Amino acid sequence: MDIDPKKPVPPSANPTADSAAQRLPGLTYWPEGDAIVVRNGDVWDNRPLYANGRYAFFKAGEMPSLAGPTGRLCLAVSRGETRVPLHHFAERVARYRPARMEWEMTDPRLPGLTVRLLATTLVDASGFTAQLTVDEAKPGDTAGWCILPPTPGQATRQADGLRFDRMLGRFSAAVDKWEPFAFELPDGMGEAAAGVAKDGLVAWIPLTPGQPQFVAVAADEDDLYFKRPLDPASVADPADAFAEGLARAQAIGQRVIVETPDPYFNAAVPASCAAVDGIYVEPAFAHGGSAWRLRFPGWRVMGGATAYGWHDRVAKALEHFDKFQVKRDNAKTAPTPSEDGCEQAENSRFYGAGFLGYEGCGSRSLYNFQTQFFDECIRDWRATGNASFERRLLPMLELHLDWCKACFDPDDDGLYESFNNTWPSDSVWFNGGATPEQSAYVHYARRAAADMRCRAGDHAEAAEHLAQADKIRQAMNAALWLSDKGQFASFIEQGGHRRAHDDAWVYAQHVPIEAGLTTPQQTWQAMYYTEWAMERFILPYGGEMRQTSNWVPGKWSVRELYHGDNFAMALGYFLGGQGDDGWNLLRGTMLQTMYGDPQPKSGFHFPGGQRSGSPNIRSPGGLSHPDCAIDFSDLSTMFCRATVEGLFGYRPDYPNNLVRLAPSFPSAWTRAAIRTPDFSLSYRQEGETDLYQLTLTQSATVEFRVPVRANKVKHVTVNGQPARWDIEPWAGCAMLTVTMETCDKADLAVELAGRTGQLPYLTAERHDGRPGHHLAIDRIDGDVPRYQLAKVNVPEPPGPPTLRQAPVDATWKLIDISSRLNGDVQTIFKQDYRSPRPNTVSMRIGYDGYSAWTFKHWDLAPPEIKLATPSRPVTTPQNVPFAALGDQKNIAFTSLWDNWPRSVTMPVNAAGEALWLLVCGSTNPMQGRIANAVLRFNYADGCQETLELIPPLNFWSLCHFGGQDYDYHRDAFSLPKDPPPHVQLGENCRAMVYGWPLRPNIQLADVTLETLSQEVVIGLMGASVMNPIPRSG
Repeated sequence: MDIDPKKPVPPSANPTADSAAQRLPGLTYWPEGDAIVVRNGDVWDNRPLYANGRYAFFKAGEMPSLAGPTGRLCLAVSRGETRVPLHHFAERVARYRPARMEWEMTDPRLPGLTVRLLATTLVDASGFTAQLTVDEAKPGDTAGWCILPPTPGQATRQADGLRFDRMLGRFSAAVDKWEPFAFELPDGMGEAAAGVAKDGLVAWIPLTPGQPQFVAVAADEDDLYFKRPLDPASVADPADAFAEGLARAQAIGQRVIVETPDPYFNAAVPASCAAVDGIYVEPAFAHGGSAWRLRFPGWRVMGGATAYGWHDRVAKALEHFDKFQVKRDNAKTAPTPSEDGCEQAENSRFYGAGFLGYEGCGSRSLYNFQTQFFDECIRDWRATGNASFERRLLPMLELHLDWCKACFDPDDDGLYESFNNTWPSDSVWFNGGATPEQSAYVHYARRAAADMRCRAGDHAEAAEHLAQADKIRQAMNAALWLSDKGQFASFIEQGGHRRAHDDAWVYAQHVPIEAGLTTPQQTWQAMYYTEWAMERFILPYGGEMRQTSNWVPGKWSVRELYHGDNFAMALGYFLGGQGDDGWNLLRGTMLQTMYGDPQPKSGFHFPGGQRSGSPNIRSPGGLSHPDCAIDFSDLSTMFCRATVEGLFGYRPDYPNNLVRLAPSFPSAWTRAAIRTPDFSLSYRQEGETDLYQLTLTQSATVEFRVPVRANKVKHVTVNGQPARWDIEPWAGCAMLTVTMETCDKADLAVELAGRTGQLPYLTAERHDGRPGHHLAIDRIDGDVPRYQLAKVNVPEPPGPPTLRQAPVDATWKLIDISSRLNGDVQTIFKQDYRSPRPNTVSMRIGYDGYSAWTFKHWDLAPPEIKLATPSRPVTTPQNVPFAALGDQKNIAFTSLWDNWPRSVTMPVNAAGEALWLLVCGSTNPMQGRIANAVLRFNYADGCQETLELIPPLNFWSLCHFGGQDYDYHRDAFSLPKDPPPHVQLGENCRAMVYGWPLRPNIQLADVTLETLSQEVVIGLMGASVMNPIPRSG
């Protein structure tokens, strides 16, 4: 709807209507056209409005008010002796449209009166502007503009405005009178949240029927990035300032338009335009919208601008960060660990040539932002083919690639370690191990560098980049792709037994897909892993969300339910042509964050002792997370990419004169359309014909890849002429490909015979074959070939028959293990674990054997381990007695650290019903679901039985991890149904209690404990034979 800013804004809905036909259960907001709406909402300041390219933003919300560096604005209406603040009106409908907020209000105390307020930001200042319209105003009615300054101080009152120390406001009409005003803090809003002085002024201005009133308010810029006095001209004419601000807001909302069968999605996309616009803080992008508003090069902060056609801004960001890249540093050439062993020191190769810094990071940064920064720059370059951008990017990119090679692939095997290179990197590390995500990012960058070098005629350099890319691909398929499981591994151990850890997070799956490293079959399998392996949150209003990992204990940010990663998983599905699965994630995640799901989610953090998790931040159209505030950049980017690159399938490669179109719509959709500054695409079904209309801003060769769900393809035409086409089997359908010569417009028509639906997944539980979850892929041949996918689960065989409880009347033989004891469990984290530690640029556990890299920054020291009753016998809750624990030597430690032996063997020389063991030690979230140690039971007749100790299934660390313990309220999905048997030996000293049934009448010669995982220390503290059999003779 076009709005004339000089006229009253017309009502867009009855303020008492609920629009019930469109409302979904469990959500706060609903759509009306491009508006996201709430009736009688009571939350203040929950909708940021961003100043144009500036650091400042202004907090609107469900309640009619604006707050920011200019102070706070509230309004009231007066009729006779009746004065009613707008936030006290009985009926209030708030509508968020892109970059602007509208409120429509009525109240029985002011009969016949309808008040409408519309607010947005100024075009060329840190400030806001608003229009007030009052229908059916009577003579004598007045509007009260209540202004609270940003700080206490004296105001200079003027006939049409006022000025405080750093703020200037002007009205479009003369002020009738000024009055002091005291702001009463609403319930739940503390003074810090109010952010302004509590005492201000009210400007009472007479209302004239049919004539709106305007205000424009600006403040000096004195923030992190800008030091500029306000320009009085920016607010000289409030009506003009409002007209300009509204025109800008409308342009933002029209930048990307979609028309689909889902009205919630249709309104969400324009709202996301405002988020992407708002995170741009000239000349680069901020880490977040309403918080973390810092110009960092990461995380995924620019991809939304690329998807929505703001390529000039990406170019400015590249130019900005060029000056922060280290071009040469002959001193920082080797890895150098930090004092605690976790990070890299200031003189490390990590901070040498190629390192990309940023404002405020000083000589160090805790994060590798640059891997995703260059990934996004490459994607923007492919979206434009801009030659000047390419000239700046190539030398920066090659410096980055040299840096990656030196830091993360020092053994030159083509596999790279991830070093704090994604959003949930806090308290995550890979101990020098090779990972899929960093390897994939480098592969994608190498391919781009090869293209750039080839375009420049440097064919030898291009060939070297291609050789490196191929080396990565081959190494990933050989070492990181677990073909028997259909997934990428989490990482491969750098030392120790060099095992592949299969308990991977979702980045290990979707990043290689984004990098073009996977076959279609690998894509389908990898994405299926994110379904069966991750905790799923099925949402009452439709769709779902998934956890990022299963790593526990879930210390921040080891295991977080995060919208950005769910949008990335949706993109992974779309890239694999699985529209139904991708839409399920995209829609559910969109609704959860943008339409105000108020319910706590156990996947979010647990603030203040809450046991149900945190609710998300409630914000109309907000791309939010409870720990990232509103319009977080990484989250916003992935929504945009999932929409444009995924759902609508726009994948440009202009340096190679190619645009790929591979829309991946839900199979039930019969129509969809999008318009962006770069392209427009419409799809509709007419009878048995699928019609696609494409317009490009910049011409290119076009490759269409579209699904076919029919018995036969009768005809394919392009612009009305018969076209050549290919067809191949795909997941649940066929995929038809048509290539068109260079053009800027194309109409594709695919005439079908006998429409069919998408083949649904089959599900089966089998008891033969490899245990675990598998995606079976069977080809169905015919005129329209396709693959039938089946989700197969082969249950894991029962684990070893360990005992959970001993009978109360059992007899016991306590084994003397004193000769094997080598340490004191109370000092497990007071050692110095320095060897073996390969000297590579890596994140590792601290020298104390406990600390994640984040802990020193969060002032988290290793806990004190204390035995409650040393020198006294132990009886566990499982009715098992063990010999007394010494106060200095009480454990036989084993470890891959050189501090302790790798294994210990305890003589038993007894037969009985069971051997019970008391085992205690450390582990951490990065060692989950892999054998950290093994117990070997060796019988006198030469037979051996084994029990693997696998956290968190049957082995838990002796204490919490940075204050976070195994938590069934939050992490039950990742934990066994019941806690493994254990006993609390004292403060922060939990020991596992294992009952191992012995072979009847066969003497157990000894038991061996061997540690298998790096980073952990595990020891034996006691052994007791239950119901021993006396030795004959």
